[in-house]
Amino acid sequence: MRYRPNKRCSVSMGLVLTALFPALAKAAPPQVGEPAPALGLEKLLQAPDGAKADWDSLRGKVVVLDFWATWCVPCLADIPFLNTLQKKYKDKAMRFISITDEPESVVNLLQKESPINGWIGLDSDGSAFKAFGISRRPTTIVVDRQGRVVGWTGIDVLVYSPEILDDLLAGKPRTLPGPSSVRTPEMLAHLGLDIGELAGDRQNLPLCLIAIRPAKPVERKHIANTARASFNGDVTLRTAIGTLYEMPAPRIISTVPLPEDRKFDVIFSWNKGDPKLGKALLRQAIEATFALSIRREKRMMDVYVLTVPPGRTATLEPGMSGVVYDPETGHSAPTDEVLERMNAGEKFFFTMGYMKHCVDDLSYALDRPVVDETDIDGHHWFCFSYDLDKPDRPLLIKTVEEKYGLKLALAKREIEVLVVERSSADSAGSR
Repeated sequence: MRYRPNKRCSVSMGLVLTALFPALAKAAPPQVGEPAPALGLEKLLQAPDGAKADWDSLRGKVVVLDFWATWCVPCLADIPFLNTLQKKYKDKAMRFISITDEPESVVNLLQKESPINGWIGLDSDGSAFKAFGISRRPTTIVVDRQGRVVGWTGIDVLVYSPEILDDLLAGKPRTLPGPSSVRTPEMLAHLGLDIGELAGDRQNLPLCLIAIRPAKPVERKHIANTARASFNGDVTLRTAIGTLYEMPAPRIISTVPLPEDRKFDVIFSWNKGDPKLGKALLRQAIEATFALSIRREKRMMDVYVLTVPPGRTATLEPGMSGVVYDPETGHSAPTDEVLERMNAGEKFFFTMGYMKHCVDDLSYALDRPVVDETDIDGHHWFCFSYDLDKPDRPLLIKTVEEKYGLKLALAKREIEVLVVERSSADSAGSR
């Protein structure tokens, strides 16, 4: 068995788009030019004895902070970029610190397979994540030699634009490009696309590339020693729309057929700065390609409401412990014991993330929107024996109540939905 990050059971392209379009942080991050907040790390791995990660000790160095997790596929895909930078600048006034809020034992498991060569900071109480307003991973923040925040970017951006760190080392001011959605030729080749025909070489990757096509079988390769097929497309149109608009399928109301038996590859590369602009462009491409009009609106609907019943205490599993993976079967699970049961043929419901992600996956299983009214914060996972192909909703509701101390009850709520219709331009053209 090998170590592997989690792939949520319901959204097959969600991990890819999480990497391309990181969400805004829940807490207000420090502003560019402000002193960087205290790191408050519990422990440093792979650092010299007596080394400290405070800004007095780091003053005079350019510091690259990489907020990551072992369960995050895009984070692991960034490891080769990080190690390239670490090697290049090892004799310079530069420090790379990879910060995770996972246990040391979990990090050590990954280090045996895809080692990070720089310092690794353990943020067990999440104080560094909170101080920098981090809610999505990977997130890369650069701090200058005076301890001031330079900005947010991507590890791959720093590799492909070496002048950024060179200028900061020389004390020159820099404005950082935002996190990039550029995928390496190897990653795009994973979708069967020959990037060389479009770009010619690594240094001239497309500023913008969009390809939407019927799903094409491709060889599934390892990417940076992470999960197989982590950048594979092969999604339904409903899944693509739900992922791009961050809306679970039960909240998508469509007057247009969205067949589940038609699969597509959605290939996208954006290297023009603000990822929100790239995401908007990809939405436009989906709407134009399939002649759709997509809008958000509020509607009163029948939903399941997830609560913690009075007098009860939720007994959720913390979602930061990583997962295990069997490359022979392609199964991933939170523990070896569950993985063995999966390999023996038992079916499971398995999801991990913030409660928003978990209730979205519960809504897929229940085929009805789920509204979270638990006020539970942090990452958690739900894992229990359940066959998603043979829905038994009373059993699922009972399991969630008995195993996790939570209640799912039918109610009416006004919720945001996504309305998908045939575009007016297409309708006019057909008359």
